[in-house]
Amino acid sequence: MKQAADGSRVSSGSNFQITQVKKYMFNSALKRMSVLAQVNESSGSNLMVLAKGAPEILKKYLKEFPNDYEETYLKYTKNGARVLAMAYKMVRKMSKEQQLAYTREEAESELIFCGFIVAECPLKPDTKDLISELQEASHETKMITGDNALTAAFIGQQLSFGRGKSIFASDIAGQNGLVWKDIDDKFVKQTSSAKEVAELAMSNMLCINGDILEKVILFSQAAPIIRHIDIFSRTSPA
Repeated sequence: MKQAADGSRVSSGSNFQITQVKKYMFNSALKRMSVLAQVNESSGSNLMVLAKGAPEILKKYLKEFPNDYEETYLKYTKNGARVLAMAYKMVRKMSKEQQLAYTREEAESELIFCGFIVAECPLKPDTKDLISELQEASHETKMITGDNALTAAFIGQQLSFGRGKSIFASDIAGQNGLVWKDIDDKFVKQTSSAKEVAELAMSNMLCINGDILEKVILFSQAAPIIRHIDIFSRTSPA
């Protein structure tokens, strides 16, 4: 990627050139990003929105998508891959002022799905041994990651973070209550206290997503419940 004289970023290849006009930044809450760009190809020049993001998030902004959209990306995330969804749309010609005023809401609507990027990220050779050493020294090991819950659970199983199969906190159920489902989104159990979560953790690897964690933090038994969770996905240490 190069920088043009006016400061805009330019990517180019043998038959195309993409000039970034405006960038809608990525952040961990939105789980997506996009750019308004001038795309020059041998067939002509077009103003376009180019977007990428978490598959489950970008799906909400797509005009249409394949029937097997969800099945396809879940197949890869369940096996530990990191998956990004890609989309685009053509935009009418605009003046410079109109381009600068073009909002994120306008840009990220009626997008056209164009595929997934699938990245295999194997563990480093010494990771499993290092985690085992920590566990043998009586340290509790937890995973905090921005990854998809299924990707994180796959890695957690490889590193023996829990004591059994992966189950996921899918929703809250009143004060201190959680609904737990398996990797195929089938109901497993509903807990109503920290004690019940502790019992569940004795034979399972407990996983929670950032959106559910935000609600759990408000529980009267938040601390003891969180203590027994092994994998924190789509979240950050902050």
